[in-house]
Amino acid sequence: MENRQKSSAASILLQVAAGLMVLHFVGHTIGMLQSPSHGAEEAAVIQSMKSHEFNVMGSMRSYWDFFVGFGYDASLNMILQAVLLWFLAGLARRDAPAARPFIAILAGGWVAAFVLYLKYFFLAPTIFAVLMAVVLILAWVSSRASIQMHKSERVGVHTE
Repeated sequence: MENRQKSSAASILLQVAAGLMVLHFVGHTIGMLQSPSHGAEEAAVIQSMKSHEFNVMGSMRSYWDFFVGFGYDASLNMILQAVLLWFLAGLARRDAPAARPFIAILAGGWVAAFVLYLKYFFLAPTIFAVLMAVVLILAWVSSRASIQMHKSERVGVHTE
């Protein structure tokens, strides 16, 4: 019984991570759709990004094209990660050992994202990266406890 509780703890944490990713997707996408409005200097930078095109592997593109394209790409990857985290929660419930490597990779990725966000972005995504890393590390720890409980049950050792 306790093994199932540990498995479901990891699963619930992964569902929380999926929900956080949906919130990140919504916030990022809404932010992208808003027009920049920080004054004349920002407007001049944006105009410059839009007006200078250059050849990139046979396609004429501007820095604005890259800025917008990478923003939409980031939003797409956020919602994809939310869906994958939801499916990973189901896997963790059924087979914690199979889920652990994926949880570890995602946790490591969010620790790295924290460093990037701290250097290049602002407070909101940095806090989000910390939350994701903490939730995923907790899910990884919970899945390990589930494995240990499962091993002791297989050999007939009961921990009460």
